[in-house]
Amino acid sequence: MGQFRCLLSGTPAIAHRETRYQDELSFIHDLNKGGDADLLAVTAGLVLCVHESVRGGAGLQQGLAGRNADRGTAFLLSIALAH
Repeated sequence: MGQFRCLLSGTPAIAHRETRYQDELSFIHDLNKGGDADLLAVTAGLVLCVHESVRGGAGLQQGLAGRNADRGTAFLLSIALAH
């Protein structure tokens, strides 16, 4: 089994309700590297409303700048549940 990663992130997002696109600017702090790894990344994706209480999303995240962090590209999938 591989190593687990522990991340703390803050993400202001803009969702375009008419087109279902979402843009995010993320600040990510990697807790596994002794509190010394930070990354600024941008994410663009698509949000799909499956049901009024369930939505899914897919997107690409690209690292822009960082300190002691990998600035790669990540593919993201998400499911959000609401009451």
